[in-house]
Amino acid sequence: MARALRCCTRKLHRWKLEDGVSGVQASISIRPEGLLASTRDLAALAATCTTFHGPALDALWSTQNSIKPLLSCMPEDLFNSSVSVSRGMPVLRRPMIHIDWARFMSYAARIKKLTVGPDRGLSAFGPLLLSCVPNGLSFPSLKSLVWQRSAMDFQYIRIFFSPALSSIDFVCEASNANVSVLSTLARTCPNLQRLSMSFYPNGRDADAAASSIVLSFHQLQFLNMGPPSSAALEHIGRLSTLTSLHLWTLPERFSRPNSPMFLAFRSLTVDDTAVLSVSRFLGMGFGTPESLDLTFSRFVHAAALGSWTRNFNEVGRQSGGDFPFALTDSLRILFSFPSLASLSLVSPPGYDICDTTVRDMARAWPQLERLELDIFYQYIPHHLTSMDVATSSLFAPTRVARFLSDIFPTLRTIVTDREEADNEDATELEEAPEEIALHHRWKEVEAALPELVAARQEERARARAGEEHLIFYRLISLET
Repeated sequence: MARALRCCTRKLHRWKLEDGVSGVQASISIRPEGLLASTRDLAALAATCTTFHGPALDALWSTQNSIKPLLSCMPEDLFNSSVSVSRGMPVLRRPMIHIDWARFMSYAARIKKLTVGPDRGLSAFGPLLLSCVPNGLSFPSLKSLVWQRSAMDFQYIRIFFSPALSSIDFVCEASNANVSVLSTLARTCPNLQRLSMSFYPNGRDADAAASSIVLSFHQLQFLNMGPPSSAALEHIGRLSTLTSLHLWTLPERFSRPNSPMFLAFRSLTVDDTAVLSVSRFLGMGFGTPESLDLTFSRFVHAAALGSWTRNFNEVGRQSGGDFPFALTDSLRILFSFPSLASLSLVSPPGYDICDTTVRDMARAWPQLERLELDIFYQYIPHHLTSMDVATSSLFAPTRVARFLSDIFPTLRTIVTDREEADNEDATELEEAPEEIALHHRWKEVEAALPELVAARQEERARARAGEEHLIFYRLISLET
C-alpha cells in the first residue's frame, strides 16, 4: 500500500494534477470509511510527500483511544530510562525546555476526539502537563472527550478543557474536590453542547453535584444525568437549545411550572421511573418530542393512586407486593405528542390494552416508525419499517409473513434477541438450539416480506386494471 501511494504521488507531481491531489486529500478526510483507513497507510502517506503530510497526520491523530501515543512523543533523553510511561512517575534527568514540547504540541493540536482510559500514563505525566505545558492550552482542537479514569486522577481533566470542546462524558466521585474542578467547565468550555456526567456513589451527594454543574450551562443540546434538583430541573426546562434529555430516574418531588417547559425537546429517555411520576413529569409541558424511551421499573399499588386507580389492573404478586398492568389511560398521557417517530415503553408486568386503544394509538402517532411494547397488536401505523420481536414464539412463518405484509407494507426488518449473536457457531448451536431455530424462523418471515408485498401490489394493480376495463366495456355497450 505504501509503495502504491508513493507511485501515485510521483505521478501526481509529474502530471501536476491539482484535482487529483485534492481528491486524495478528500479521501483522507473520510477515514475510517475511506480507502486510507489503516494507521500504517496514513503514516506512510505522511512520510511520502509534503503535500499529503498535514492531511494524513490530521487523520492519523484525529481520534485517539488513549493518551499513551501522545506521551511517547516526548524526547527520550528527558526522563530516566528505567521508569516507563505506564509503570510510574517519570524522573527528569534534566530541566525541561520549550523545544521538548514541540512534537507533543504539534500532535495534540490535531486531536479532535479523545478517550482517556484507566492506563497509568496520565498519572505519571499529569503534574508535568499541568505545570509545564506552554500557554496552558494543550488540546486546542479537541471537540469530544470521554473520561474513564480513576477518582485520584480527576484533577487532570482540566488539561483537556478548551473553548473548542463541544462534548464531554465523564465518571467521577461526588467529592467537593471534584466538583470544584468542574466549577470552571462552563467558563473554559463555552461551546459545550453535549454533557454526560455520572457521579458515584449514587445518592443525594451525587445528585446535588450533578445539579450544581448543570446550572452553569445555557446552551446545552444533550444532557445525561441523575435526578436533577428542583432548581436544576427548572433551569434545563427553560433552555431553548436542549433537544435531548436522558435521566437515570425522575426526581422524587417537582412542582408544576407556571408556563410550559422543554419546548425544544425531541427526545426523552428515563431509565427508571413509575407511571405516576412520568405522567406528572410530562404534564409539565413539553414541545413535540420525536422519541420517548421510558422504563417503568417501579410501580405503586393501585389503591394508593386515588383517581389513577382506573389506569391499573392488579394482577399476581411479586416480591410480596401487587404489580399492576398499565391500562388504557396510562398510555393516553402520551397522545398529546403527535410527532413521535420512536416510542419504547418497558414494563416488567406488561400492558393490558384493548383493540380500541391500539387504534387510537395509530391515530395519535401518525409519524411513528419504531414502537417497543410488551405486546403486539394489529393497528399500528402502516409505515412501520422495523419490528423488535425479542423472543416471541413463532410456529407458522409463512402465515405470519402474510399477515405482517398486509398490515405493514413497508416493514423490512425484524430484530430478535439473537441479532448480534453468532448463530452458526457450533458451541452456540449446542447451548441454544431452540433460540437459534426461533431466530431463523423470524428471519424467514423477514425474507418473505418484500415478495409478499410486491405480489399484493401486483394483485391490486391487476384488480384496478380489470375494473377500468369493465367500466370501459360498459360505456361502449351503452353507446351501441
